[in-house]
Amino acid sequence: MIVKIGKYGLFFLGLTIGWFLGTFDYRAPVVAESALVANIDIDTGYAQSMLVHHQQALIMASLIQGEQKSDVQELAKRIVHAQSLEMENIKGWLAGQHAAALPLNGDLMGWMKNNRQLLNVNETLYLERCESSPLGMAGLVDSLSIKKLGDESIPRHQRELSFLQLMIEHHEGAVGMSTLPSRAANTPFIRNLAQHVLQRQTQETAQMRSLLETR
Repeated sequence: MIVKIGKYGLFFLGLTIGWFLGTFDYRAPVVAESALVANIDIDTGYAQSMLVHHQQALIMASLIQGEQKSDVQELAKRIVHAQSLEMENIKGWLAGQHAAALPLNGDLMGWMKNNRQLLNVNETLYLERCESSPLGMAGLVDSLSIKKLGDESIPRHQRELSFLQLMIEHHEGAVGMSTLPSRAANTPFIRNLAQHVLQRQTQETAQMRSLLETR
C-alpha cells in the first residue's frame, strides 16, 4: 500500500514493522508544557516533521534487515530500536500539546519558512533544498528507491550499499532540520530531542561512511 501525505506527495510503502524498546534517555511529558511560548510552531512543526522523517527511516531499516548478519544489518537494527522509541515520545508530546501528528496544511517545513529570520546560512540552504524537493523535505527518499531495498531479487550486497547511500542522505536531512530547534525551540523536550538527533545521527553518518569505504 502506498500512502500519499499532503500536497507535496510524500509516498511511503505500507509495511508492518515491529516496535522495539530502545535506549533513549528521556521520556515525553504526560501533560502539555506551557502554551505561553513565543514560537510554538517551531516546536510542533519540528515534531511533526521528525515523525515523518523517522517513519521513513524505520521502513528503510526494516526492509534491509534479514537473517544474514553484517555490520549494515546491525546498524539497521539499532536505527529501528532507537527511532521507534523516539517516535513514541514525539507522539506523546504532540498529544500532550493537543496537536495533530501532521500539519493540517500539509506543509512539513512551514515551521522553518515561518522563521526565516532565525535561520543561519546552513539552515537557509537546507530550507532551499526542501523547497526544491518534490517530496517537500530534503533527505526523504523516493518510493521506488525504498521498494528496491526490499527486492530480494537484487543481490544483498547491492541492497546494503544502496541502504548506506540513501540513509546517509536521510540522516543529513535530519541534521539539517535539527539545528534551528536545538537552539530556538521553546520547550525543553524539543530542544533535547533536536540535540539528541544531531548527536546520534551525526555519529551514525560517520559510521555509515566508514562502512561504505570497505565496500
